[in-house]
Parts: sequence; C-alpha cells; structure tokens
Amino acid sequence: MEPLCTGGGDARICAVSIYVPPLVEPASLEKDLKKLGELFAVIGEVDDLARRVLERLHRERHRTGFNSDLETAAYAVFAKGLRTFHATRILCLTGCGVDALTLCGSLFENLVDVLYMRDGPAGAARNYVQFGQVEKYLHARKVLRRQDLPRSRQKFYRKRLAELMPEVKPC
Repeated sequence: MEPLCTGGGDARICAVSIYVPPLVEPASLEKDLKKLGELFAVIGEVDDLARRVLERLHRERHRTGFNSDLETAAYAVFAKGLRTFHATRILCLTGCGVDALTLCGSLFENLVDVLYMRDGPAGAARNYVQFGQVEKYLHARKVLRRQDLPRSRQKFYRKRLAELMPEVKPC
C-alpha cells in the first residue's frame, strides 16, 4: 500500500495513514440497514426507555440519596452502560458493527462487575465506588499538569479536585 500523502504533509499523519485505511461504506449499506430497520427501531425504543429510567433514578436519588454501596455502584454502572449502549447503537446505525462489538464486551464486563459486587466479598461495592473517585481525582490532577490548559478549564479542574478531596486520600 502506498502512502496517502507524499511530501509537504505532516509526517505523523502520513505514517498513520499507511496503517489506517479510509472508511469506505459498501454500496449496499443503505439497503442492508433498511432490512434491519425493525431491529434498530426496537433498539431505539430500548434506548429511550433506559434514558427515562436513568432520569427518574437520578431525580429520586438526588432527593433521597442511596440506600447502600451496592445501589450507588449499580447506578454508576447503569449510567455508564447506557452511554456505552447508546454509542453501540450509533456505531451500528453508521455501519460500524464490528467496532460496536468491542463495546458490547464492555457491557458484559459491567454485568460481571455488578454480579461480583452483589455476590462477592463484603465491601466490594464500596471499593468500586471509591476506585471511581480515585480515578477521577487522578485524572483531574493529570489534566492540571498540562501547560496549555486554558484558565477556565484550570478553574473547573481545581474545583473538581476540591470536591473529590474529602473522598480521596492524596497519593
């Protein structure tokens, strides 16, 4: 395969273009997708239902709080899984079903996580929630190390660190 750019282009882009072929939609894509229209309609309905459930849970939990660590963790996993499901649906609708399969693996891992938290050792759900907070804290610190970060984003991430500090022991 010959490089897509020769001379004058960014060498990094040229190097990557050798390994990443352009996305080419098959001529039959629209026809094939129409055959799957009923399935995608059902998936769209599931997506809408899941969004409504998440919105309701969010309103209720904002008002009442969570009753247990497992409930907190399950809520977080459900919200994460819904975003993944939505991304999978978009990939399928645009003809990138193979890429969507990778995300389906993530959905399976979410299920395994919740089952482990429910049936595993005491404290598993609390550990899951705490790990999520530590991960957010470390991400915010990493972002703040960037020299080119605009002041408005610096302010946002400093506030985020302050919010997370009571929940995280600094590393």
